[in-house]
Amino acid sequence: MFEFRIGCTADYCAQHGKKCGLQCLFLQKNVRRIKNLLDREARRNKMAVHPGENIAKALLEDRAITVLSVLDDTVSIVGFTYLIPWKNHVEIAGLVIRKNYRGFGVGGKLFFRAIELAGNKYPQQQVIFFANDVSEKIGRKYGFWSAPCLLTDSKFSELCKDCKKEYKKPGGCRCRAMILAN
Repeated sequence: MFEFRIGCTADYCAQHGKKCGLQCLFLQKNVRRIKNLLDREARRNKMAVHPGENIAKALLEDRAITVLSVLDDTVSIVGFTYLIPWKNHVEIAGLVIRKNYRGFGVGGKLFFRAIELAGNKYPQQQVIFFANDVSEKIGRKYGFWSAPCLLTDSKFSELCKDCKKEYKKPGGCRCRAMILAN
């Protein structure tokens, strides 16, 4: 069974009526787990690296969705994505599914929920997505189309500055900028 959770997944805080914060040990533990999953995929699929601070902030601001696998009393993180708000756009970022859970539709459901979350939290902003070879297929399935003009826009070129050199193809960027068709 899979659970899709928006925001912090630290049940302890919610059960005890506490507001989770950056000092929360449960939040820090989950951020480490998510960061490890993202870093592993970044090395494997040459996707962008995501700082732990961005992940924690997105969790606390309810801009993140975590997929949990719940089997008996064991809960594990199997997927994650979060939203990055821009001036006129909101980006779906860090989409990742643990390798042994792929092929069951979890990634598509996570992506769809991210689109819904973006529409609910940022209704006036255009939804964008920077895809790699794998995630481009999911983007197209849910109505995104290629928008190379985004990569030449000075506001978005900041993303390229953060990209590690080893994650770029020889001769240019491997990102495929995509925008949701309205």
